[in-house]
Amino acid sequence: MRPGWYLWWATPQTPPPAATWSREAELQYLESLKSYLQETLRRVEERINELKSSK
Repeated sequence: MRPGWYLWWATPQTPPPAATWSREAELQYLESLKSYLQETLRRVEERINELKSSK
């Protein structure tokens, strides 16, 4: 595993300007962003634990 992998493994798509969103589109984007951030945090915490346990 390369250093920094957890920073680039996935990124959320850039949204269109908020003024053009429907309520449903904004909700879908925010739910997707929330999932992405939760998964990223999980992977970062995993990596921190790996590094701590390999001392």
